[in-house]
Amino acid sequence: MQQPKGFVQRGQENMVCKLNKSIYGLKQASRQWYMRFDEISGRHYVLLVLYVDDILLASTNLTLLHDVKVFLSKHFEITDLGEASYVLGIEISRDRKRGLLGLSQKGYIEKILKRFNMMDCAGGDVPINKGDKFSREQAPKTDQEKLEMANKPYASLVGSLMYAQVCTRPYLAFPLNVLGRFQSNPG
Repeated sequence: MQQPKGFVQRGQENMVCKLNKSIYGLKQASRQWYMRFDEISGRHYVLLVLYVDDILLASTNLTLLHDVKVFLSKHFEITDLGEASYVLGIEISRDRKRGLLGLSQKGYIEKILKRFNMMDCAGGDVPINKGDKFSREQAPKTDQEKLEMANKPYASLVGSLMYAQVCTRPYLAFPLNVLGRFQSNPG
C-alpha cells in the first residue's frame, strides 16, 4: 500500500496509511454504509435504497424528501441526479394522474436474449405447463441438436434469468428451479 498523492510527508515517504474503514471491495461494504446511515439518521422514516455508494430515495412527501437531501449533503458529498428512471437494470415508469408506479426489466431481458442469440424465440404465457416432464433423456443427441445448443451457455442463461425473477418476474421462480436441476447436463 502506498500513501495517496498529495498526502506524502517529507521524511515519512515509506510510511503507510492506516485504513480505518473501507467501503469498497469488501463483503461488509453494504453493512458499513447501513451502519453509517444508521449513525447519523434521526427519527424520520424515509426509504433509502443503498447499492454500494448509490442511493435511491423514495418518499410520498416532497418536503421530507428535500429535507433528507439537504441532511445527506451535510454529511456526504452527493450529486442529485433527479427523478430515477432506471436503476440496476430496472426501468421505472410513473403515471402520476392514476397514482401508479411501474417496474420493468424489458431492456434487461432483451439484452439477455441478444447475448444468447435468442431474439427470434417464441414467447408464451406460461414457460412450463402443469404436467411437463423433464429428464436427461431430452438432451440433444444428434449433431444438429448439439449445434443448436452450442451457442447457448445453459448455466449463464439460467443465472441471468434469475435476476429478472428476483426483481420483477416472480412467475419465473418455478421454471428456473426446474431448469436449474439440469445444470450438469443441460444439453
